[in-house]
Amino acid sequence: MVDHPVILRGISNLSPGSGPTILQRTDQDFIGAILAELAQPDRWEALGRAIARTPDLETGVLKLYQPVHRVFHLVLLEAVCDPVNLPSVQPRLEPQKIDSAGLVLRRLAVNRQGQLAPNRLEGWRQMGSRLRGWVAFTGEESDPNADLKLDPDRDRRPQLQAGQPELSRRLSLLQASGEQFSETVSPLFVAPPQVCEAAQKTILYGLIPVTSSELSEAEEPLAFSPDFIRNHLPTYLRAANSTKSLPRANQTLYANAAVPIDNPNRTQAQIRDDNLLQDFISMLRQLQFEFEAFGDKPDSKLLFAVLNQIQLPFNDNPPKSAGSFLQEAANILVDRATGSVKMPREWPAVSTSTANAIQTLVKTILDRRLAIAQPQQRRFDEQNRQYQVRAFIRIKRPDGCPPKLVWSPNSEPFRIVPWYESSDTPPVQVTLPDILAPGALAQLKPNVTFAVPSNLFNLLGGMNLKDLLDGKKPSSGGPVLDWICGFNIPIITICAFIVLNIFLQLLNIIFFWLPFVKICIPFPRSSEN
Repeated sequence: MVDHPVILRGISNLSPGSGPTILQRTDQDFIGAILAELAQPDRWEALGRAIARTPDLETGVLKLYQPVHRVFHLVLLEAVCDPVNLPSVQPRLEPQKIDSAGLVLRRLAVNRQGQLAPNRLEGWRQMGSRLRGWVAFTGEESDPNADLKLDPDRDRRPQLQAGQPELSRRLSLLQASGEQFSETVSPLFVAPPQVCEAAQKTILYGLIPVTSSELSEAEEPLAFSPDFIRNHLPTYLRAANSTKSLPRANQTLYANAAVPIDNPNRTQAQIRDDNLLQDFISMLRQLQFEFEAFGDKPDSKLLFAVLNQIQLPFNDNPPKSAGSFLQEAANILVDRATGSVKMPREWPAVSTSTANAIQTLVKTILDRRLAIAQPQQRRFDEQNRQYQVRAFIRIKRPDGCPPKLVWSPNSEPFRIVPWYESSDTPPVQVTLPDILAPGALAQLKPNVTFAVPSNLFNLLGGMNLKDLLDGKKPSSGGPVLDWICGFNIPIITICAFIVLNIFLQLLNIIFFWLPFVKICIPFPRSSEN
């Protein structure tokens, strides 16, 4: 049996290029509709009109929509033999010779300036069980399944043994070091036999993945640079050979000291002192919320201990450790607790060793918080990136060797439309109840219930707008009773709709966006005879 060359390309009758043919459909049963049209050659004109042609206005590249737009995209390909390297003599490949098929989606790489890098592609890849995200291709094209890139008899080979457990373990690591990247593959299907027979082609089809919940697993977490930490520290915590002035030195401060005084008769010295106080309170907030200097984690306790090495002088009191004073000041000036705090006479000079210890611990804390807060990269998180799809098939070999891999050309570049952009499909309709009709409210009962703990219920009951504007915490005192509260979602929706219309009218005075947000078109109501 002769092993002829095989070509995998787009449907020649539909698209002029050789890349995968991309169709854009809005049918609910779009796959069934496409297969039905493929089985009827007289309906191929409709398939031609369904080829995706919507360009992006800025870049001119093709736009593909997400399922949320109720628009779906498929690729069509045909597999042909090429025995004499002539397009006129290319019979279709027998479907029985196809061992497996798949589709990969790749991203066009960009350089540091955000410009497309010529001829560089990235694949959504993994190594072993670890998903590495978008990784650039550096070598020749290979099978996207890492298990098929190496020796197919690899699993049957004996493991290297050295006669000593630790040496054997290291040899096994060396033996596994040939592990390569795998690439995420979407399934590609051969059309049913009756479709292929009617079209006189071996047709393959697959859905283009434009959404994904997969998250990359970064090899190393992000970290702040020492220079950034050094410049980010408050000036009071940096190394200095001289003392620094403090606002309201030797004065007793209460919670309302944090409220700026709006007095046009203030002197320049008072203005400077007020600004200095706001800077000091900003440092307290940074220590409490960002640096977690007063927390109970081990690195927070170490930072608190280093801060306590700084001794703050007072005129009529013994010196006080800076960590304890800053925690007390944050409780009064930031949390606005009852009581008072007395300011020191000045801020002493900070030695280089103490400043370096503070910087090191702050970096440790911020790196830890960054590792927790650092979002993992989703497959399609980066907007305005361009992608291409490429298909492959594995052909059974007549000599019993592993299947032969055949790639299609790349498709034309495209970008994926974000969820908030509109498509040409009709909008989703939400019907609101007519609450003004007689007896309508009596039919609308609470249809959602919330189990509310007693503390939360009492807190909500003690809230009022004046206290919230004044920054007062609502009282949570009351009976220790849990509650079940029911709400009517349709009426809440109407309330939200009314409030939305009010705010849209107000904001339209500034932004003039009402024509883009709200469009009301009357339609006649059918009348009964």
